[in-house]
Amino acid sequence: MKMGEEDKAVVAALRSHAVHALGIHEVDAEKFLWLAEESLREKLSERWQVCSDDDGNAYYYDEETNGSTWEHPVDARYRHLYYRIKAGKKRTRDTATSTPEQSDAPKRIEASTNTEERVDEVLQQKLKAQEEDFKKVRMALEVDLEQVTAFAEEQVRALEEERSQRLVADESVKRLRKMIDEKCDANDILVAEKKQLHKNLDTLVNSVQEASASRDTQAKFIEEERAKVAEYESQHNSMRVTIQALKREIADMREAKLKSEEEIAKLSAEAARAASKSSAQERVEADRRAVYDSQKSLIASLKLQLKEAKESGGDADALAAVREECNAKVKEANAHAGKIIRDALSEKITLQQTVAALRTQLERMKIDQGGPSSSSQSCSA
Repeated sequence: MKMGEEDKAVVAALRSHAVHALGIHEVDAEKFLWLAEESLREKLSERWQVCSDDDGNAYYYDEETNGSTWEHPVDARYRHLYYRIKAGKKRTRDTATSTPEQSDAPKRIEASTNTEERVDEVLQQKLKAQEEDFKKVRMALEVDLEQVTAFAEEQVRALEEERSQRLVADESVKRLRKMIDEKCDANDILVAEKKQLHKNLDTLVNSVQEASASRDTQAKFIEEERAKVAEYESQHNSMRVTIQALKREIADMREAKLKSEEEIAKLSAEAARAASKSSAQERVEADRRAVYDSQKSLIASLKLQLKEAKESGGDADALAAVREECNAKVKEANAHAGKIIRDALSEKITLQQTVAALRTQLERMKIDQGGPSSSSQSCSA
């Protein structure tokens, strides 16, 4: 089985690590390459932190004991494991039956060759499995990273570039250990980034939910405002109907006012006629009083004639006739004067009642006229 340049470099790095770090004998280095690989694959526990000094040399710090060491913490454990395996094989070899050296040489060569091929095959299988795992992880992470922003993609590309630059280290042991650690770290970083992305997505979902809640609140507020506007419009329509009714009522009141003004004018004319009639009645009464005075003067003249007739010693029959005539005229004048007075009094009382009734109607019409005007003013206000 042929090995490529990269595979040879990996085997050489594993051999160097097995000899120098784990203390494996150079003769046994080929057989225990798997042990060196396992020591390189094993991750540090949480108590250990990788640090570097001013010159960039890496060392390891133990948080529990507050101690530090230049040696990788897992190297000592794998070194003891190698010693225990060697001690067990030595005891088995001592108790087993020895064979001629010439007969064992081809077997050792063949075993060494088989061991190398087996190690190469195992390493290639492990490297392929590791590459497949990394490919799967990378594909899964790429699927997750499609949902992030351009800034996250730039960071991922920067990490990829940095990882690709770190892969070309000079020293063989440090290069292999760095490559494995960086791949693990990159995996952790990608997992952390994935968690951060999920967290960002959760934040985005929360913000979307808050925006949706805010939008629902705004929609509810808009619906309430629309309901208020509809209520205001209904109130405005009802007020418009009320205003129309009030306008019709005002028009009716104005018509009633015009009618009342016409009636007031008619009543005023009737009152004027009644006043003129009362003045005419006063003139009639004055004429009647003049007639009464003329009758009194006539009676006085008749009495004077009667007195003169008595004094002249005239005929008694003539005097009696003159007296009777005088008394008749006096009675007639008294009766006529009494009738005139009674008629005047009755007409005066009738006129007074008519004037009082007209005044009452005028007052009522003024009150009714004042009421619609005030209501029309309140409606216009």
